[in-house]
Amino acid sequence: MVELNNDPPPHCSATIIGPPETAYQSGIFFLDIIFLSDYPLNPPQDGWSPALTITKVLTAIRSLVSSSALLNLTMWNGFT
Repeated sequence: MVELNNDPPPHCSATIIGPPETAYQSGIFFLDIIFLSDYPLNPPQDGWSPALTITKVLTAIRSLVSSSALLNLTMWNGFT
């Protein structure tokens, strides 16, 4: 993952397997990741920081899928 943080390709993908004993068990989730040419210096949205690396984003998504927090869809109001 370190290589993605330093010099990412313009387009790549990630796969997250649904953790056992969650609502997402046995699920396979495919993510398409598109890096802009000025990543990580130019934010893709407000509130973004260059300190928020792709490794941290994927780790956060994995944590959400591992918890019941993702079932509470009201938390996604800021991402619409």
